[in-house]
Amino acid sequence: NFTMVFENDINTKTIEVIDVMGKVVFSQNTDRERIELDLELNSGAYFVRIISNQLLGVKKIIVQ
Repeated sequence: NFTMVFENDINTKTIEVIDVMGKVVFSQNTDRERIELDLELNSGAYFVRIISNQLLGVKKIIVQ
């Protein structure tokens, strides 16, 4: 369970959670500035990819 905040970004963005094998385990389009993800993920490493007009980023997360 984690929260992402995109200050002053009301553009539509795609949020993806990707496992280490490259499989997209979650994908959502949103235009909200704040999004809470409550995902049931197995333990391991994942990447969160955010794609929008103003932003392209990837962040590694570890689920214990």
